Amino acid sequence: MSPPISSCLAGRKKKSLLSFYFTAGYPKIDSLPLILHAMEEGGADFVEVGIPFSDPLADGPVIQQSNQQALKAGLNLEIVFGQLRKIPSLSIPLVLMSYLNPLISYGMEKLSRQCESLGIRTLIIPDLPPWIYEKSYRPIFEKYGISPVFMISEKTSVERIEKILDLSGEESFVYAVSSSSTTGTKTWTLNKKYFSRLKTLNQRYPVMVGFNLSSPQDLKKLGQYVSGGIIGSALIRYLGTPGWEQGLSSFVQGFRQSSD
Repeated sequence: MSPPISSCLAGRKKKSLLSFYFTAGYPKIDSLPLILHAMEEGGADFVEVGIPFSDPLADGPVIQQSNQQALKAGLNLEIVFGQLRKIPSLSIPLVLMSYLNPLISYGMEKLSRQCESLGIRTLIIPDLPPWIYEKSYRPIFEKYGISPVFMISEKTSVERIEKILDLSGEESFVYAVSSSSTTGTKTWTLNKKYFSRLKTLNQRYPVMVGFNLSSPQDLKKLGQYVSGGIIGSALIRYLGTPGWEQGLSSFVQGFRQSSD
């Protein structure tokens, strides 16, 4: 069981939040428990567990490769839930991230029951439009206390953001992409006009920034604007290096120290 994400979002005004994304089943099919415990030990505030998919359109080559390797090893949602059930407890919240197709294939109500039983209350589905969620899945999510996370960019209209806030729920946040590109594909630079807009939004609702954040210095730039940052491709690159098991908690601590 993991605590709800609202437990750490409540403290967002006191410190900058740090989250990590990784693909379940990478670098090995059974790496999930070890990675989660290292995240906890290293000081991550919450963790996104990615469900591998054959066509992750929002992701760059690093995350795509991790998806392909996990799928080749035979990783699927049932295995992910089975591995999570073997972990006695975690002090940090878990967020499940998946594209829509694997969830539809698994069954959205079955998925929601599984998440509820594990204490997972937050789902990121990058290719789920808000209006499709509202029409087709909102009753199921609300039945099981699940909150969706929607993504915004510098091009997102005020009207769409208001709709997202209306649909997001108490166990959620707004996922703001740092720049208009896929993950881990280019150097990130701070667009002051966009981030000033995010700062205003963050005063109303938690905003986390992801995509192309790769260093502790990147996190320092975010502190005055949003609730925190999400590290993805940089972590997956690290997981592909020899000896990652021994150094993972220190890797996390390096980002933690920069955001404190």
